[in-house]
Amino acid sequence: NELVVGDDSLLGENDTTTSRWGHLLESLSKSNAHVLALQEVTPRFVDLLQSQPWVQTTYALSATTKDLNTISPYGNLLLWNNEVFSPSSLHLCLDNHRTRAIVASLIPNHDPSSVYLVANVHL
Repeated sequence: NELVVGDDSLLGENDTTTSRWGHLLESLSKSNAHVLALQEVTPRFVDLLQSQPWVQTTYALSATTKDLNTISPYGNLLLWNNEVFSPSSLHLCLDNHRTRAIVASLIPNHDPSSVYLVANVHL
């Protein structure tokens, strides 16, 4: 089952989109990051990411398969650990119908009087 449109043979005999995404998901899950910022994310990758148990139990996403406007055909994605942060707001910076940046304000659960601003930019 091909995950993205393209010629995987360009990546090398043993390097396919499926294997690259698998390695990426494994690295992300092991990172235990509080915030993850990804660029050039496709709707199919969001679908795969959302199906991961570690994402379902721990993270919130700036885009989901139910709302892909910010990453169609590809774009920036923010994930934050729900155990660490609660979202305050999410702002999209558009350039000709493309989301070039996402800025989130996140409130640490251990200190609700603080706010962290996180930007994910890809030009």
